[in-house]
Amino acid sequence: MKAETLALILLLLSTLPAPLVRQTAAQENLGEPRVDNLLVNIYPNFNAVVQAFEEGQIDLFDSSLNSTLKNRYSMSSWNLTVSLNPFTEAAMYQLDLNNNHTIPTYPYWSSPTSFQAFRHGIAHLADKSEYVNSILGGYGTVLNTPVMPWMTEWYNPMADPHSFNRTEAALALDAGGFADSNGDGLRDYSIGHEKEGENLDPLIFLSPAEDPDRLAVAQSLTSEMLLVGIPVNLTVADWSSIFNGAIENKDFHLYVGKQDMYHSDVSTDAAAISFSGLYGLDTYGSCGANYVHFNNTQFDDLVHALRNASDNATAIAAAKEAQRVLAEQVGVVPLFARVGYKAHKNLWIDVENEEGNGVDNSWTFLMTHQENQPVGGTLTYGITGDPNGLNPLLTFSPAQQLMIDLIYDSLVRVRDMSLRVPRIAYDWIIDTWLNPDTGSTATKVIFNLNHNIFFHDHLFK
Repeated sequence: MKAETLALILLLLSTLPAPLVRQTAAQENLGEPRVDNLLVNIYPNFNAVVQAFEEGQIDLFDSSLNSTLKNRYSMSSWNLTVSLNPFTEAAMYQLDLNNNHTIPTYPYWSSPTSFQAFRHGIAHLADKSEYVNSILGGYGTVLNTPVMPWMTEWYNPMADPHSFNRTEAALALDAGGFADSNGDGLRDYSIGHEKEGENLDPLIFLSPAEDPDRLAVAQSLTSEMLLVGIPVNLTVADWSSIFNGAIENKDFHLYVGKQDMYHSDVSTDAAAISFSGLYGLDTYGSCGANYVHFNNTQFDDLVHALRNASDNATAIAAAKEAQRVLAEQVGVVPLFARVGYKAHKNLWIDVENEEGNGVDNSWTFLMTHQENQPVGGTLTYGITGDPNGLNPLLTFSPAQQLMIDLIYDSLVRVRDMSLRVPRIAYDWIIDTWLNPDTGSTATKVIFNLNHNIFFHDHLFK
């Protein structure tokens, strides 16, 4: 399948300092990328990007492998040209439930997903273990909070898991007043609702066409909701259409979403608490990260305590309690994280298999080269889904985030709480500064910038 090619990318035009932390003993190259160009091909869905990889159009791609592909690439003759790289993805696949009081399609009455009891009932219909076993082929782990369970210091194992149970789901819906009062097989609006006693209107359920696994989750959950008497209209569309037509306007009830919790410029600790920036009221808006409009004062207070904690113990306690509140209120329903493999063509060496990201990361794009060509050439990278814009302030889709990470760089990158890796800044000095407005002493950081940094479009001026 012919891909749309985004030919302007190339931050490999920037020259950056060599990374201080990496997993391969790559040849030093004065901090400059080894390849001349990074070509990014954009594909509409997972099957298309896999086909391109197998036809030799791309050298690596953003998606993890399913069990079928992993087994295929392990066998002759694929294993002569393809390298498999184990990874654990620090990304949450979740069921987003619109917490808004109303939605544009049904503007005159309260949305059922704005009721905690209704969200609680739906949460019990998500068969997370089945998703991991059947849809992911075992290449995943169940999530009960946005914090990955292997981040043990920050993870709260006591948060309500909402285990799959149709009986519990029905009881929660009944207790919330969403019962089938006339026995017609459809649940009704609750007592005191603007449409009290009438059948529920069909829920608007969205799923992106680019990701077959998320679509399979949506189809499974749709079947479960129909079984308990919740009418549903499942709409499958490309991510751009979903965002522009529904998520931006909050015109949906349910959406199978994905939130990346880790990027190259954050530490594992920062990844563990990144959920605090996703569901606070301060991130709600037409393009805010909190597009489900989770609105809970207790959660916001805990996020404030987390961000302003004076020590790790206080921060960890606030993070764990915030996870408990998010689960109790069913702001979203975490589903799973992928655990599996990514692939790349093995003619490329010094490929970095980064924790949380896999082989397609900034270190790989800086360090990799062909075995018989230490410098030069073009590396071709495939991504799934339309980035739908390159504004770094408005990054929502995984494809968009990938592109933003490639184009823009940071002063430094954080490997853990005590190690900062130079990037655009090659050095920095920590000093003090007297605030003239308050008279208080504050911290001042002076960054020394590399002189061989260019914006990505400098060749086109």
